[in-house]
Amino acid sequence: MSEDIVALRILNLEDEPLDTELIHAILTDSGISCEMFRVQNRADFLAALEKGCFDLVLSDYSLPSFDGLSALKIVRGIYPEIPFILVSGAIGEERAIEALKTGATDYVLKQRLERLVPAVRRAVREAEERTERNRAEEALRQSEELYRTVVEQAAENIFLVDAGTRRILQANTAFHRSLGYTAEEIRQLTLYDIVAHDPESIDRNVRHVMTQGCYFIGERKYRRKNGSLADTEVSVSAIPYEGREVLCIVAHDITDRKLAEEELRQSEERFRATFEQAAVGVAHVSPDGKWLRVNQKLCDITGYTREELLKHDFQEITHPEDLDADLEQLGRLLAGEIETFSMEKRYIKKDGSVVWINLTVSLARESSGESQYSIAVIQDITKRKEAEEALREVRNAERSRMARDLHDGVLQDLVDVLQSLNIARIAPESLGSSIDLEREVEVLRRAVRGIREAIYDLHPEASRGQRSFVQDVESLVELERRMAPDRDIDLVVTEGFPTEFSGATSRELFRIIQEALTNTRRHSAARHVRVTLGITGDEVWAEVSDDGKGFDPGATRGGMGLTAMQERAFLLGGNLEVIAEPGEGTRVRLRVPRHS
Repeated sequence: MSEDIVALRILNLEDEPLDTELIHAILTDSGISCEMFRVQNRADFLAALEKGCFDLVLSDYSLPSFDGLSALKIVRGIYPEIPFILVSGAIGEERAIEALKTGATDYVLKQRLERLVPAVRRAVREAEERTERNRAEEALRQSEELYRTVVEQAAENIFLVDAGTRRILQANTAFHRSLGYTAEEIRQLTLYDIVAHDPESIDRNVRHVMTQGCYFIGERKYRRKNGSLADTEVSVSAIPYEGREVLCIVAHDITDRKLAEEELRQSEERFRATFEQAAVGVAHVSPDGKWLRVNQKLCDITGYTREELLKHDFQEITHPEDLDADLEQLGRLLAGEIETFSMEKRYIKKDGSVVWINLTVSLARESSGESQYSIAVIQDITKRKEAEEALREVRNAERSRMARDLHDGVLQDLVDVLQSLNIARIAPESLGSSIDLEREVEVLRRAVRGIREAIYDLHPEASRGQRSFVQDVESLVELERRMAPDRDIDLVVTEGFPTEFSGATSRELFRIIQEALTNTRRHSAARHVRVTLGITGDEVWAEVSDDGKGFDPGATRGGMGLTAMQERAFLLGGNLEVIAEPGEGTRVRLRVPRHS
């Protein structure tokens, strides 16, 4: 403190004005600038204390209506920090000690006023130091209170650890909430109890912190009270605490973030697996047609490598005859007129050959609604197209056979009978006895059978849509019975067999059963035939079996009928099985997916 004290405001309890003037003179001469406010009774003393802010109180010990000890008690009750010095000529040692114990700063005898200036200087200095100390302590208290508030309300786990023993000293609310320990339980734990890593790594990180002062450890796993693990991101600082260095650890709980990252990783992994392992070609295509991402199946379909495809656009490998229709549909999709489209088209493979595909396209948009890319699903349907073409050829051959049978058989028989009848009509007397009526009747019967077989072959198209599938098969079996009256033909429909199929499925399934019955009637010489319709799991099946002469499938080249059945089974996504053995009959069994 400076030796010069500026402008002290001094309250002087004194009944002798001359003593006040003397004290003022002594202080002023010693360089202590001051204002003296003299009062001499209790009322004035209280009034002065209420009005002014004083730096020092100088009080006589004994006054006519008041005394210094009473004044001291009043001052200490109102302003405990103001220095209070007794200045009196009649105070004994015992009273002085009592005054000091009561709270007086010092006492000076009027006979020895040379002690007044040092006493005043010391009292003011101590008061200033006390004020500064109190101010610092208050600032520290507020700072610590603010720190505690911040730490307690922080979302991060914050805790203090003894650097030597690794014992946890304190932890904030977030720490308790995150790991599930109570305050009492925390104080019984060490770092080794909560950090789910080997002790060597814990000790190594502590040494880093003590050497560097602070250290970002990174991701660590902390052990909760219930045994589960929490993912955290950890930084540590060395700080002084209660006379020792401790570790202040801030652990940000990232468990939710790690779970979200893991879910995202698994989702992306599932997407990649689905994309790459799909049984169909899948691609992301930019609005201008560039391949952005393609899977291996699409590379297999087109014959290009992934790198080669990504250098091209879909327009370059689309068959020229199919490109306009494709671009038209894509334009409608980009314009928002449709949400998706499907079409059959052709790609020109890398080797120049043509592959038929079924293309389905939808659009992925930005959150703003702008087109991001299109998602194309490409299925190779070349075999199906070839099967359809083969089936068309079979159908054309069937029509040619029917026309040939009608022309060469039925028509010739009818012409033969007609000629005989015309001759008999022209010359009945001379030729009537020469006409073999039995032969002519047999010729007519043969013609009727030919017509009936033609009607039998045309039967599905004639009745399609008028009855259920099972009713169609019942009608077919009944017709077969009439055409082969010497043969037992049974129909068995197992429980749960669907009564209806889609138009194409119904037609092709019916044709296979019809072809199998025709082959049985024409070639088997069977006495008993059974048609069975059943369902097993997700498959429906139909079986035509007989007890006829059978044949060796390995030694017999498939005719048009067997080829037609196989092609139809392929189109249905099914399987045709022919089981036969010479002398043991034949069994034709077809299995197709229920929802083919």
